[in-house]
Amino acid sequence: MRRHDDLVGGEEDVEQISLRTADVHSVVGGVSLPWLMKAFRLGRGTAERKLMGCAPIGTGKHGTPLYDLPEAAAYLVKPRVDIEQYIKTIKPDQLPERLREAYWSAKLKSQRWEEKAGHLWRTERVLTVFSEVLQSMRTKLQLIPDRVERAHGLTVEQHQVISAIVDEVQDEIYKELVEFAKSGKTPNQMGEEGDPPERDEDDLI
Repeated sequence: MRRHDDLVGGEEDVEQISLRTADVHSVVGGVSLPWLMKAFRLGRGTAERKLMGCAPIGTGKHGTPLYDLPEAAAYLVKPRVDIEQYIKTIKPDQLPERLREAYWSAKLKSQRWEEKAGHLWRTERVLTVFSEVLQSMRTKLQLIPDRVERAHGLTVEQHQVISAIVDEVQDEIYKELVEFAKSGKTPNQMGEEGDPPERDEDDLI
């Protein structure tokens, strides 16, 4: 039977790795460099270089550094992932600086194209068109009492009630528009992706 130290204590003469349940549980306390070299089929120099950024979680019987196995594995094993797909899942501020700069540059180029194609509008244009639409709605709303009167006939009191309701709806729409305009801009399409780097004043919002 192999000694417990052989599994987690970092002895230099590790010959094999036990997969028994009890032995597997014993690595929770940390594994040594020789253990990792054997498990991941690496030479000492390669293993030490790969583990440079991995901090030990303790020491073994002879002062040998012990590493958390899952964390050490992340340093020792080359990820088998679709890099392009992985990048799509992370936020811009998690990208390396070079990739982050390229990401925002591509975003801005895409925005400029969308604007020229008429798919993306600047805030001031959105508010102008929105105001024109509301003005048209206001005009049509004011015609409701007269149209109802011509179609069905109304008493003076009924005409006043309908006019009051129309006025109330118009006031509600106006108040909502004022609140919206206070923000001074339409929602930033980058808001959910983090803050973009500083841009020129003529860039889209």
